[in-house]
Amino acid sequence: MRAAGGQVRNVSRSDGLGYPIATGRMATFVACVFLLSWAVWVPMALIDAGVIDLGFRIPLLAKDIASWAPSLAALGLAALGSVPSPRELGRALLRWRVRLAWYFVVLLGPAMLALLALAAWNAISPDAVPPLPGLFDFVYFPLVFAYVLVLGGPLGEESGWRGYLLPGLLGRMSAASAALVVGIVWALWHTPLFWIEGTVQADLPIGWYMTMTVGLSFIYTWVFLRTQGSVLIAVLLHTASNAWMGFLPILPASVQPGPIGLFPVLAAVVLFLGALAATSLARRKD
Repeated sequence: MRAAGGQVRNVSRSDGLGYPIATGRMATFVACVFLLSWAVWVPMALIDAGVIDLGFRIPLLAKDIASWAPSLAALGLAALGSVPSPRELGRALLRWRVRLAWYFVVLLGPAMLALLALAAWNAISPDAVPPLPGLFDFVYFPLVFAYVLVLGGPLGEESGWRGYLLPGLLGRMSAASAALVVGIVWALWHTPLFWIEGTVQADLPIGWYMTMTVGLSFIYTWVFLRTQGSVLIAVLLHTASNAWMGFLPILPASVQPGPIGLFPVLAAVVLFLGALAATSLARRKD
């Protein structure tokens, strides 16, 4: 089967979710993502570190706009004749016909994990965990969710990571290996954010964050394969994860004592689930 750009579609996978994107094209995608984002993030980090002085501070909103690089790079390469095509990227992003249970899993699962981490932290240090949000506070959660969806990463990232790079790797290697590669790229891409004041990453331990991101990649890949390649479900999972982490008292600014709060506890829970997902992916026969 011949796809856009004269490339032969890989149909060897039983689930049909892998594309034979050329290695050079995938490398171009990664390079474009880093170039587009880091062209904004690195100067912001250098300004905040006092290395350079432009006479002004780049608005934090620029960081959010630059986070759209993965999806924009994927769309750009698709428009140039790569597979998947722009139409296929759009279909994956709008693929909503999955089992209803998946919506509960991706929207409420991250909250359950956060509460589990809070319970574990409370057992370790009962006086350290602040009160949970009140019932009235949940009125604002849809606004938090909408902000995270558009400017917090999910829409700007997932058509790139799960809509383009992951299917390209799935056309060439096992699901577990593809998840690992995406996880490493995804984690490293965030690096400059740890030195930009006002970002979530600036207050988090970089080692735990990077490791957790790789673990999340295995979970996202596991979900992606079980929802017939739905990027929409990946977007909702990404949004819910970030939104609940900010809404519940998970981040360092919310939990004392200690400079890193209970984030390592949450990371450990995610890594455990990531290990289970990795084991499941390794056993797949495609």
